[in-house]
Amino acid sequence: AKKAIKKTAAKTLKKSAPKKATKKKKDDLMCFLTTACVQQYGLSDRCYELNSLRHYRDEYLLKTPEGKHLVQEYYALAPKIVKRIFSDPKKESRFSYIYHQVLTSCEAIENQKLEKAKRVYKHMVTTLRQLYAL
Repeated sequence: AKKAIKKTAAKTLKKSAPKKATKKKKDDLMCFLTTACVQQYGLSDRCYELNSLRHYRDEYLLKTPEGKHLVQEYYALAPKIVKRIFSDPKKESRFSYIYHQVLTSCEAIENQKLEKAKRVYKHMVTTLRQLYAL
């Protein structure tokens, strides 16, 4: 399923991906989504998954008040979550969970189910907040 999602998404991203990321790479390094993809799975910082999520953030979420709030909340929480995950003996399973949610979100984005992608994200963040008492 992952390969099929990547293949299908490549066409869409080539047409619509932003030319420059709006967030500095340095800022992304403490984000749990980036960490899950890049460090745990050896993907590029410019991989399909991260490009899809960045494009979704820039072209959909940041254009609504709720979306802006979610993005601000994410950047405030992400470093704390990453720190907790790295000290968690179950870190591999935590990053696996995050990556699975990333793939689910990317599939929803690819299928133009943008609200579903947001629900998946919100559920993931709620789960991680509860798990790490944040």
